[in-house]
Order: sequence, then C-alpha cells, then structure tokens
Amino acid sequence: MTYELEDLDGREPVRLLAEHRQLVQWLTEHPRVGHLDYLNSRLADFENGLALYYIRGMMGAAKTFALVRGNDIVVFDAARDSRSAARSAAIGRVSVPETSTFSRHEIQALIASAFSAYVQAHGMPPFHRDLTADFERVRWEVRPARYSRLYFKRLIGEWARRQRPRSQRLRDGLKSPLAALLLLGLTGLWPVPEDWGWGQRLPMLLSAAWLIRSLLRYDSAYLIGPWFVGIRKLRNPMHVFGALGRVLEPKALSVLSAAVDPTRLADASVVRITITNHSLWLISHLIVPRSCLANLLSPQCLEAFKAGQLDQKTFDARMPQLRRRWLLPYRSASWSVNVEASETSTFASMTELEVLLCISRFASGEPGSGPNTYLIPVSVLHG
Repeated sequence: MTYELEDLDGREPVRLLAEHRQLVQWLTEHPRVGHLDYLNSRLADFENGLALYYIRGMMGAAKTFALVRGNDIVVFDAARDSRSAARSAAIGRVSVPETSTFSRHEIQALIASAFSAYVQAHGMPPFHRDLTADFERVRWEVRPARYSRLYFKRLIGEWARRQRPRSQRLRDGLKSPLAALLLLGLTGLWPVPEDWGWGQRLPMLLSAAWLIRSLLRYDSAYLIGPWFVGIRKLRNPMHVFGALGRVLEPKALSVLSAAVDPTRLADASVVRITITNHSLWLISHLIVPRSCLANLLSPQCLEAFKAGQLDQKTFDARMPQLRRRWLLPYRSASWSVNVEASETSTFASMTELEVLLCISRFASGEPGSGPNTYLIPVSVLHG
C-alpha cells in the first residue's frame, strides 16, 4: 500500500470525497470522539480507497485516528508503549462498526500499514520514524447500527443500569420489617379452609418467623424508623470512622478459641491449627489473614517480608490465608500449615489470634452482625 500525504487546509478533497464527507458527518454526530478542526490533512491510499485521519490527541500523549474505507469508519487509539524496550506503539481501543465486512485480522493489517505510513510521514514525539503498531493489549469495540439487535440490547442494558438504584430501593422495601408485618397481618386475616388441618396456620407462622428474623437483624447504627421501612440511614454520619477504628483495634471474642498442635513437627515441620465455636450462634466468613497467621506461627517470616527480603509470591506460599465459609455451633475447623521446625518455640508466647468473621451481635456485643475483626484466645497443645 502506498500512502500520500494530502493537505486539505479547510477545503474538501477531490478524490475520496464521499469518504471524507462521511467522516465529517459522523464526527458532527459524535463530537466527543474527535474534532473537525483536525481534518486539515490526511494520508490517502487512492488505489485501495483508504484514508487515515488524525482526529484527537496532543503531542506526547495518546492519539486517536480514524481509518476510512468505503462505508466503514474504524477508530483506534495509539500510545507510546513505555513498558516495552522496543520502539512500538500500543494500539488500545479499536472501534469497528457493526456492519463492517472486514475481519479483525484484516483490520489489524490495515491499521498497521496506515499507522506505519503516518509515522514515516510525521515522525514527531511520541511517535518516531521506526515505530510499529503493537496489538498485544488491543480492546475491540463494536458500534451497533441504528435499530439493530445489538442497538436495542445496549439500549436496554443502559436503561437497566440507570434503574439499578431504584430497583435496589424496591428490593430493600420488600425485605423490610414493614413488609413482613403486613404479610403477617394478611396471613392472619386471610380465611383458610378448615380441612387443611395443622397446615392452616403455616403461612402465618412463616410470616412471623420472617418478621422475627428481620427484627433480629437490626443494627443500632441505623435510625430505627427509616430502617423499619427499608431505608438505611445512619444515626451518626461519622460511623464509618468508628468502624475503621474498630478494625484497627479489634476486641476480644470469648466464644471462639484457637488451638495450635505442633506435635506433628518432626522432619516434616507441619503444625495443625484448630478454631472451635463454643456458642449457639452460626459463624460465617471466618478468615485468618496471612499477616496474623505469620505473626502467630513465624514472626521471622513476617519480618523478612516487611523488610523486603521475601517477595509476595513466596510469602503467600509459606503463609496461606485460612478460610471457612460456615462454622456451625459447637463445631471446629482445622488447617495444616508448614512452618520451620526452629520456630515452634514462639507459639507459647502468643496468647491471641486476630480473625475476621461474621457472628450475631448477641454473641459479640457489637451493634451489628456484619464482618468484624476479633481477638480469640490461643492455646498450645503438647507444647
């Protein structure tokens, strides 16, 4: 392909006039994509009917180009790839019309040849004369044709995203204690046939259970009036800073305990950690962070990681993050962790372990039952 640099200077070209007018009309309808003032010059391949326009960008930053061929307008972004040692420009977004008859491979070849011709013709920063196009991190976008199937699909998707906050408020209202109370009243007043037997009051019992569950989930951080109708309004707007301080200074939780069993440490250096739930309440999302586990089992490993002697990958391999989705009442969860045999003497000096979990506010004494950090006692077995 042979491209020629053509200066327009505000006038319409003689050849490829239909393509130029089509681009001008398209930029008029989409002013955020490019500027008409930039259409003072172009690179044209008159044999293949191709024209490359520079439509947006500044010197030293990413540039946006429009490649026009027939009825197709391909828009792509090019930026100097600073992470690459080679002289290459990363082609980021490539916007293609839905009605395009070219494949992605053909479009890449057209962009590469046109961009190379642009670099050879201008050679100004950040694009040098030996710069090539790199499609390693390309992101393809399809512009839907008007009233097509993809057009209506995206239109419905945008409408759904705009309605998401309103639908969330509707769901909160349907799950509120007020809705449970109204349902309880309806099931209590609704006439039920007597031949149902013991099941004639089952809807009322289920509604009552739902109401009790909703009331037990009340968080004192919210105003009770709006909360009762499904609107969460904080009693104190500075509550978020209190929650941050709560994370930094965890409280003790006596209904949980951790046991460290180093008896299996011979040559294998394996220690078993057991966390037991001593309460009647269900615990969910039990997590022992890596830093807290390293502080318990291997303080030397944690200090080496903070000093930069261990990378993140090595530290994650040595200290896994312990997780448990559910922990039933009076049940235990156990994990096996590899540690150095010389570090078993540090277990006896650790009396508390920091964990992250969700538990009922009646067991923790917290105003809510959401995720919080707690300190649980640690005991060493056969130490």
